[in-house]
Amino acid sequence: MAGCHALLLESNHCPELLARSAYPPFLKRRIAGQHGHLSNAQAAAALAALRHPRLHTIVGAHLSERNNQPALARRTLAGALDCAEREVLLSGRAGLDWLGV
Repeated sequence: MAGCHALLLESNHCPELLARSAYPPFLKRRIAGQHGHLSNAQAAAALAALRHPRLHTIVGAHLSERNNQPALARRTLAGALDCAEREVLLSGRAGLDWLGV
């Protein structure tokens, strides 16, 4: 990843929102499980590990409409990069409708 200038990274859910959601327990376990979706914190940890000087564009993707909020995902990813929240882009469910740009 050292030559990567841009990164599209799943930031699917907030564990607290997922826990309080109306999803059935089996679905919550699947989403939060080892082979499920990346939470905001997991995405931030991956981003921190992949960070290098040439990486300049970060896009948070596949945000859950019910179990995440754009502001939460953006804040968490920006924290991993120690950058302003406005520097983190978010994509919508279709990947084409940019959020907050």
